[in-house]
Amino acid sequence: MEGTSGPPLTGDNFLSNWSAQPLASLVDKIQKTMPFNLPGSLSRSQSMDLTAYVLQAGKFPAGQAELSEAALTQVVFPSVAAGRSLTQ
Repeated sequence: MEGTSGPPLTGDNFLSNWSAQPLASLVDKIQKTMPFNLPGSLSRSQSMDLTAYVLQAGKFPAGQAELSEAALTQVVFPSVAAGRSLTQ
C-alpha cells in the first residue's frame, strides 16, 4: 500500500495524487491498469471492491451503504494543496 512496486495507495502522496478528483477516477485507473501483468482484466465490480479496500486501508470513514456506481461521481477526494503535508 506504500508504493514499493507502484504508486502509493495510502498517505499524503496518495491524497496529493487524487486531490479533488472523483472516486470514479480511481476506479477507472484500477480497472484499466491492474493487475500489472494483465491490465484491463478486472471487472468494474472487482475494481470497485479494490477501491473500497484502498479507502478502508487509508482510514477513510465508511459510508452507510455499499459503494455504488452512482456514488463514484458524487464522492470526491479532499483537496490537497501542492507541497502541503496532511500531517502538519
